[in-house]
Amino acid sequence: MNSEKQPMASRNCKLHRSRGFSLVEILIVLALIGLLAGLVVTNLDKILGGGKEKAAKNFVTTSLETPLSTYMLDVGQYPTSLKDLVTNPGKGKKWKGPYIKQNKVPVDPWTNEYQYRTPAQKNSGGGYDLWSNGPDGSSGSADDIGNWD
Repeated sequence: MNSEKQPMASRNCKLHRSRGFSLVEILIVLALIGLLAGLVVTNLDKILGGGKEKAAKNFVTTSLETPLSTYMLDVGQYPTSLKDLVTNPGKGKKWKGPYIKQNKVPVDPWTNEYQYRTPAQKNSGGGYDLWSNGPDGSSGSADDIGNWD
């Protein structure tokens, strides 16, 4: 009689294990996934926005440093505008540009023109100021990203 009960008990265990998930468990998992997706979507601008600021900071501190320095070595002074890196501003044979590969002055991540000024007023370590107006697009605000920071 003991031997007859044992197969029945193992059969019940197998049935219990193969039941799967209940509807309540599935709904809880779906609710958690929805909550996490909602958090990601609402913070997506903050996550991606930091990348734009880093790209602008990299551009104003390193990307244009070589073209501006090369121009200064060739011509003897920094350009009066960033457009001088692309087209000859009347410097004759001294100008050996274009100094930017794209043959156009790049724009910042918010599609605004980079700002440039020589002689430098804020950058104590160089002969020029180069900055992006930042996300708000207005110069002189707290979110400006420059080569002087």
